[in-house]
Amino acid sequence: MKRSSKHYWSLAGVYWNLTQSTRYPSRTALFRKLPLGVVLAAGLFSMGQTGLAGQVESSLKISLCVYDYAHVQPATLRRAEETVTRIYRKIGVEVRWVDLPPLSEGKEGDLPHGQPYDIQISILPQAMAERFGVPAASLGFTPGPGRIRPTTYVFFDRIEDLAKRQLAAWAARSVPNYGTKAQILGHAIAHEVGHVLGLHSHSNIGIMRADWNTNDLVAAATGELLFTYEQADVMRAEVQLRQQADLEVPKFEASK
Repeated sequence: MKRSSKHYWSLAGVYWNLTQSTRYPSRTALFRKLPLGVVLAAGLFSMGQTGLAGQVESSLKISLCVYDYAHVQPATLRRAEETVTRIYRKIGVEVRWVDLPPLSEGKEGDLPHGQPYDIQISILPQAMAERFGVPAASLGFTPGPGRIRPTTYVFFDRIEDLAKRQLAAWAARSVPNYGTKAQILGHAIAHEVGHVLGLHSHSNIGIMRADWNTNDLVAAATGELLFTYEQADVMRAEVQLRQQADLEVPKFEASK
């Protein structure tokens, strides 16, 4: 995905075509040429290395503040946060969560006061998501260029719709597994936070792909849609910089 004139990165174009004649459709030449077992094995080999990276630098920590405008069910939100925590733990970064009620209308751009955090995540319903004018297939986006980008957004209605379609595909035996709303929400959050932590472009494999296809969603369901080794290195370095006392990146505070 390319940055638009509004300077945002989006998790866009989630590819989902349940009417194709092939059992496991895909957009890329690699996925077209290889059977699912080979594709997933290759992905597991590459991303399994990322799991090894999670054994080092456990002192690295990041604080994420969630404003839930979509009123996600508490159990779903908790499982989504657990998914994010697991993904980041695999690269050696621990996540601390600050869950708060939505800010009042018109105050989202303000810097509230209270508990400190590094990145704000706003989970938006359809009406709020449409205000940003991002592509209909986008699951989220992170506005602004550079390192100081404290806020990222995910669109819960689109995540719900994707989860329903994947469940229907599983029921029709078109896919071997399916991701829940919580799993897809967690992976979308992890993707967007990745942009804030130094990943300014997308990749051809793993969680930072711009276009998630069926195989990626199956990998998400089984816990294998992860960051690559190279991405993990970039993100750990960024978190380490943020932990330095003299870092110029501001520490924001959440309202009570």
